[in-house]
Amino acid sequence: MGSRSDTCTIVFRPSGRRVRVPPGTDLLSAARLAGLNIGGVCGGAGNCGKCRVVLVTGGRRREALACRTRVRRGVTVLIPPETLSHSARILTEGVFVRVEPRPFFRLASGGMGHLLAVGEGGELHRLRRPLSRCLGVALDLGTTTLVASLHELGTARRVAVAASLNPQSVVGEDIVSRLSFALGAEDGAKRLRSLLVAEVNALVARICERAHAPASEVLDFCAVGNTFMHHCFLGLPLGTLAEAPYAPAARGPRELRASELGLRSHRLARAYLPPAVAGFLGSDAIAGALAAGLDRAQGPTLYIDLGTNSEVLLAFNGALLGATAAAGPAFEGAQIECGMRAADGAVSSVRLARGSRGEELLALETIGRAPARGIAGSGLVDAAAALLDAGALDRGGALRSSHPLVESGPRGRRVVLSRSPSIVYLSQADIRSLQLAKAAISAAARILLRRAGIPPSVLERVLLAGAFGNYLDRRSALRIGLLPAVEEERVLSLGNAASTGAGVMLVSTAERRRAEALAERTQYVEMAGSPDFRDEFIARLGFP
Repeated sequence: MGSRSDTCTIVFRPSGRRVRVPPGTDLLSAARLAGLNIGGVCGGAGNCGKCRVVLVTGGRRREALACRTRVRRGVTVLIPPETLSHSARILTEGVFVRVEPRPFFRLASGGMGHLLAVGEGGELHRLRRPLSRCLGVALDLGTTTLVASLHELGTARRVAVAASLNPQSVVGEDIVSRLSFALGAEDGAKRLRSLLVAEVNALVARICERAHAPASEVLDFCAVGNTFMHHCFLGLPLGTLAEAPYAPAARGPRELRASELGLRSHRLARAYLPPAVAGFLGSDAIAGALAAGLDRAQGPTLYIDLGTNSEVLLAFNGALLGATAAAGPAFEGAQIECGMRAADGAVSSVRLARGSRGEELLALETIGRAPARGIAGSGLVDAAAALLDAGALDRGGALRSSHPLVESGPRGRRVVLSRSPSIVYLSQADIRSLQLAKAAISAAARILLRRAGIPPSVLERVLLAGAFGNYLDRRSALRIGLLPAVEEERVLSLGNAASTGAGVMLVSTAERRRAEALAERTQYVEMAGSPDFRDEFIARLGFP
């Protein structure tokens, strides 16, 4: 136990919270230890600027980034309102999928809750204590968010759901940053896995509490995620994901005791993880494909799960092509000067409107109808589309200085969305970040279409999955060239399709076999290092 002499006292204002930490601790970690959720979406790289604080020493004030400032002595830290993270809105709902329950566990008839039928063969197990029902948990292990859904296995009914931000973001917002930490830091992989399992157990406890059920009634888990999250959860080696050809350490489905993963549940509980397809195309894509019914699509169908690492799938003539696009975290608010996650006060919608004198202006909507504090991903896309329509943004992505909506700021041209209570704007650099993100996704989709010999015009449906895809305005996405040029009515949102697919597999072993068949037939098209992708990416940087 350290003494007072070998610790530093940090006082946070205006909350008044105090915490003692060893010398050399960064202020971001100290704040989180004090229970203060400071913003930051760059994993401590110091390039997002979301963790800006003010150090007060000897009556003098100095701005600093909490993630890059290590304390050597006691200090008072003033946290501005815009730096404190508010609770993020996490999408837990997905498209409804009807499924006939065929669970791995079920109570045997006539057993008065003492007999449990296990597996597809229905092997009987006598229980020490009777069960009133069999419960299972579907886990969507996302790079940014975690979602846990509690289901009654016998009826397929969802009885509770909970979500949280992925705690691994403290070491990196994207997969590459986390891989670097896992492979470079002492016990890095173990530390990442511990963070993940602890948060999953916390979510399981929360949904069980909401359903008034003990965790001892949880008998089955189905967990999906990208290949990094899949390997991290299983404790598999991560090194192969960091070097070409980025092959998974294991591809096939996994079934094991839940206790082996450290999950709190019934002593007989099992966990099922569907197969991963490739190094960056994981089981979450397969779960989404299952929920979307891509194996039963009647016509050419494009599926895009929009996010930091976007998955793109194309179903056509009974075949399935898959790819990933490293869009980066711009859609999550990173690398955008006033960007933020989807939380109260985030600008979520922007429309071109007319003022009382006929002048062009931008009409905003914010999450929770709160005063604007920053820009969410959907607002970023809307704003770009509106500026294109207004002529304030040219096809090359340059803000036109002569346009009334464009002004000169300290860092160059910008468009101000709100001036009160704090200024929220879109900068020229923000537009460039958006161009890079949308070009990566658009290029991946184009290459799959070209590989299949299908022009965009014959696509029957374009399906958008994930939180960003759910709240994205279809017209705006088409206007900036994020999606292939199709009629607006062909674009449909599926919500959290990965979570839906995990739930389907949780309650039906038949759907697990169907998912495995989907993974087997998916032909992965590598984009990293591909000359075709590079050329297409460059071609897609501009706006239509």
